[in-house]
Amino acid sequence: MINVMILFGGNSPEHEVSLRSAATVYSRLDRRLFRPVPVGITRGGRFYRALPPEDGAPFSLSEESLAGEPLTFTPGEEVTVGGERIGFVFPMTHGAFGEDGRLQGFLEMLGVPYAGCRTVGSAVCMDKDLTKRLCAAAGIPVVPSETIRRAEEASAAAARIGFPLVVKPANAGSSRGVAKVKTEAELAAAVGDGFAFDSKVLLERCLNAREIECAVIGSGPFTVFPPGEVVTSGEFYDYKSKYFDNGSTAIRMRADLPPQTAEKIRALAAEAAERCEVRGFARIDFFLEKESGHVFLNEINTLPGFTGGSLFPLMCEENGLNVTDALTEIIRLGLKEFEERPKFEPAAE
Repeated sequence: MINVMILFGGNSPEHEVSLRSAATVYSRLDRRLFRPVPVGITRGGRFYRALPPEDGAPFSLSEESLAGEPLTFTPGEEVTVGGERIGFVFPMTHGAFGEDGRLQGFLEMLGVPYAGCRTVGSAVCMDKDLTKRLCAAAGIPVVPSETIRRAEEASAAAARIGFPLVVKPANAGSSRGVAKVKTEAELAAAVGDGFAFDSKVLLERCLNAREIECAVIGSGPFTVFPPGEVVTSGEFYDYKSKYFDNGSTAIRMRADLPPQTAEKIRALAAEAAERCEVRGFARIDFFLEKESGHVFLNEINTLPGFTGGSLFPLMCEENGLNVTDALTEIIRLGLKEFEERPKFEPAAE
């Protein structure tokens, strides 16, 4: 029996989504193999053991739901919670500080195995600009875009891209800070919103496209499930559509695609996962242009949502891998990855 710390919360715009994803992991973990130990990270960055949620409810980080004093973890010392050794960490910390390599680097320093990408892969995949550059260099088609670091660069970049375009922070998830911009008059406000989430903002060509997503499990070779599709009546699949407005969005666990197109997308997903250092699991998103049929990589999510409406667990279920077994496989991959890493003994002081 392995004690699995389920980490959630944190100082991220996706804090609330994290609470919901972690509740799914907690409820679906195989109790014959693993003992879940929920630990929440407050917006202030403190770690607390959290009380289990009620059935179907998300975790909470209110004072009433936190158990005991803040937890401390020190590199070089055994990771324990309540006097019990933690054998594995399953982060469900979406977005900044939890999915971008910073938490993963801390877990590396603690010397504890964990689920998902390592530090570099997490950082690269979180940064949409870096993801595009690596994938484009490998011949994977990406949507044309311009990256800006100052608001005054926006007009010139927009002129090169053309309207309509999409403004998005380079390092953010769940479509936070993303806006479709149709005219120059709308540009400044959208860019300002983007810079509220990150110091680097992308202006991306707006495509008339279908949103296709692939669930990926593995650390090379990768298992890529048949693509699913998100169909929304809104301008795009935004934060509200993803988590709070199911009436505007339909999720198809199997996209209606010609076999050769589906296989092409799966091959591109596997190539992108390899190039961008994906480990364990990910959701890789594509655009399929409606008129031309061209496929473009959109982004790679290294800690995809596990809420009731999240496509990653739904696609696993659709393809015969229930969520409990998927979690077990992700943990197995994390343990294997940890065991295969070179071990360095500290030099004598």
